[in-house]
Amino acid sequence: MFSGKAYKRTVYKVNKLGIGKTFESQSKGLNRARKNAFLKKSSSRLERLKRKKGFQNSLMTFWDDFHKLNPRAPKRVAIELLSNKHQIYKYHLEKALKKLFFISLNSELFQNSNYLGSHFFECNIWERIFVPFFKAQPSLSVIKNDFKKILRGSFFLASQGGFSKNVLDNESGVQEANAGDAAQFLFLGRAILAGLNCSNVDVRSSKYDAIIDQNGCLKRLQIKGLEGGSASFFTRTRGGQGVDSDHERNRPKRVTKRDCDFFIVVNKSNAVCYNIPISFIEKLPERKARSCPLVELERYKEDWSF
Repeated sequence: MFSGKAYKRTVYKVNKLGIGKTFESQSKGLNRARKNAFLKKSSSRLERLKRKKGFQNSLMTFWDDFHKLNPRAPKRVAIELLSNKHQIYKYHLEKALKKLFFISLNSELFQNSNYLGSHFFECNIWERIFVPFFKAQPSLSVIKNDFKKILRGSFFLASQGGFSKNVLDNESGVQEANAGDAAQFLFLGRAILAGLNCSNVDVRSSKYDAIIDQNGCLKRLQIKGLEGGSASFFTRTRGGQGVDSDHERNRPKRVTKRDCDFFIVVNKSNAVCYNIPISFIEKLPERKARSCPLVELERYKEDWSF
């Protein structure tokens, strides 16, 4: 669907205008087909380049040189230049770059003799920040050692960018489905660890994903994974080849008490859970229901009371 020159022009246009605006002038069927073809070509091109010797080092070198010469330039400028240079959708390249930088960070902190992870943690994080804190709050000393052990483990996880994702480079559609299942099982594990009687729902067509039994009272839970800074309380658009995403049954719908009793948002990087009652969600205005900042959900963060 894309020749060499046509693909290159499309890369420049997408990286400048965004993928939605680039394809919106086409008819809906052609729009989806061309967009999917573009994303597939960009992904396959990136995978081929990653296998070339020296490519990943060249990305890091470009990034370092760019910011030395342009210290105040926003990162999106460098991402766009680099994406156009290698003819890759900038979102795909940004994900690859972040992965490389987290590998570099972990290597520096835990393998470089100047830092060596635990030493860096002890001297720069624990001694400078938390030792003075616990001295100022002596009543909290009973949890000091437990807190230190948990924080040390979290420090290593943060240096890797959270839980590992798609290490086998699965096709995006497959990985997206797998990530949804992963969020569901992350929550189930957390709920069981918290001492709750919780079970998975295996029926894919069900509007809820799990149930909790509290003294004989069953609560229906819908579970969604999270990576950004806001949560959406709408179902996702159904798409793919042969699926009419504009049909009423396939368009996003707001989640209501007919669907579940609690809406669970799981951070896929660290398994932090927001356990939100549907009564709260139903009171939100339409705009907030589509994109609710996590800061407004803090009261439900790690709330296992149900």
